[in-house]
Amino acid sequence: MFGYRGTVRTVEPHLYGRLTTGADALSAWMRPGWSRTDPDGEWRMFHVDALEEIQALPERFDGPRPDFNPDDPHFVEIFCTIAPGPEVMIRPARASDAEQWTALRHALWPDVTAAALGEDARRYFEQEEKRPGTMPEQVFVAEDPEGGRLIGFAELSRRLYAEGCETSPVGFLEGWYVAPGYRRRGVGRRLVAAGESWAREVGCTEFASDALVDNAVSADAHRALGFDEVEVIRCFRKDLAP
Repeated sequence: MFGYRGTVRTVEPHLYGRLTTGADALSAWMRPGWSRTDPDGEWRMFHVDALEEIQALPERFDGPRPDFNPDDPHFVEIFCTIAPGPEVMIRPARASDAEQWTALRHALWPDVTAAALGEDARRYFEQEEKRPGTMPEQVFVAEDPEGGRLIGFAELSRRLYAEGCETSPVGFLEGWYVAPGYRRRGVGRRLVAAGESWAREVGCTEFASDALVDNAVSADAHRALGFDEVEVIRCFRKDLAP
């Protein structure tokens, strides 16, 4: 707790360092009830030279907030940062994950009914033999170590052809999702890395993915992981008369 420009603030300190502007600052989560603009709490940046009457309270907090970014681009030098919490586990999906995996799939593909997505999950776990063309052929999930809740997934297949690739089959990232509160923590990167390792193990030498043309966020995320954009296409369909 401290005074800051005439107001008392109670915060969870996460990172102390030097900003790109040259000022020393504290990045902290302001506790609920201490902000009129966001009564549920919010991230704030505090200039250290404006802190007054700093006090350490006996109350503790559990660890880093899920959306804490230890590589905050506002800082050019880190003096001190909060110790990381238990690491999210990346592992193959198992049958007991079906309900949570389906809920995450529905968050990614809200236009598909939960029942249809659940049927996909049931079929995936019941199908013993998987081969190129199986959708999906392999699934990895991200599990929060505190409580065992699933917070992300990656679905993989081997496609006989993928745009821009020269080999066959090609490891393909069919679906990729991380719950909003856990993004920017490297979970998505680790899910994709697990998918790449799987593709190598089954003999692939190329790895591909796709995204909708107007999904700039997904495009940027793919580029950040080393994907090259190779083609932009339009897809068509029609009904066939009996």
